[in-house]
Amino acid sequence: NKGLAVIEQKDIYLDKPNTYQVFKNNEDAVPSVLRTVTKSIDITVDSHILYGDDKLIAPWAYEAVYAARGEGIMVGYNNRLTPKETLTREQLITMLMKMTDYTIDNYDTEFSDVVPGSWYYDYVSTGEYNEVVEGVSDKLFGTGDLITRAEFAKMITLVFGLAPKDDLVDYTDLGGLDEATQLAIDAVSDADLFTGFDGEYMPNDYVTREMAAVVMMRISQME
Repeated sequence: NKGLAVIEQKDIYLDKPNTYQVFKNNEDAVPSVLRTVTKSIDITVDSHILYGDDKLIAPWAYEAVYAARGEGIMVGYNNRLTPKETLTREQLITMLMKMTDYTIDNYDTEFSDVVPGSWYYDYVSTGEYNEVVEGVSDKLFGTGDLITRAEFAKMITLVFGLAPKDDLVDYTDLGGLDEATQLAIDAVSDADLFTGFDGEYMPNDYVTREMAAVVMMRISQME
């Protein structure tokens, strides 16, 4: 039965923008295990309801975090965002694919570590089918691997077809990176999507949830 309902955020898992599915409540569960659907309803979640760990969100990410939740791109669990938590490759490609015009579907995949029926399968396989997703090898996507800033830059450029401008950004810490990754970093920096600080890009640092929220909101404003 579909209709409006008011439920606690800890009991929901985002499936599509403004459409949520209600799952069996488990206080310690994370989204990856909340997959047994007990009921599906359309509900409205107030984007102004604060996360329980709201005070941990950095000031530079605050607005983006709640905008990302309102757009259905990033939703916390158990009413917490855990803004400093690092993200995996499948989490980030899911967010990026949600922001594209691709029809998300269940395609075959060559990646042996992309599990059929998992919450991320359709997003990874759709990206692979449309040739905008690369794995860590021909047969592995890198499921479960934490993603670095450099890897995230490359993922963004692949999904959205970005290329650097003529004037390359002069970061001092890109030595040792392959040319394709350096060009990706230049592209996302040129577009002001994912920039460095004080002349450094910090390519090997991991991407956090609050960091990803800022990037996603910048992408949403691209022309």
